[in-house]
Parts: sequence; structure tokens; C-alpha cells
Amino acid sequence: MEEKDIKRIMYLHDLLEMCHFNIFWAEIDDYKDLVAGIKDFNDSIRKYICHVIKAS
Repeated sequence: MEEKDIKRIMYLHDLLEMCHFNIFWAEIDDYKDLVAGIKDFNDSIRKYICHVIKAS
């Protein structure tokens, strides 16, 4: 994995941690190549977001 890919993943992580969910979903389209091989990626992210919102 290249350094730029790691930076992209960390950026997406930061968006989720800061609860910038709208920006995350807008940005994820630009990073499809990174998540294409991850089974149930979108569902997992949705579950995480629901968990965060429920905990608020």
C-alpha cells in the first residue's frame, strides 16, 4: 500500500470520527478503489454511524 493511500484512509477515518458523515459519503466516491474489495463496507459504515448517533 502506498503512502498516499494510507493518507486517504486516515482522512476518511477522521471524517467518521468527527461525525462529518455527509462529507464522508460524498468523499467515498473518490476512494472506491480503496474499498472495492472490502466485503459489506457500506453496511459496516452505516452500522457504525447508527451506533454513534444512537449513543449521542
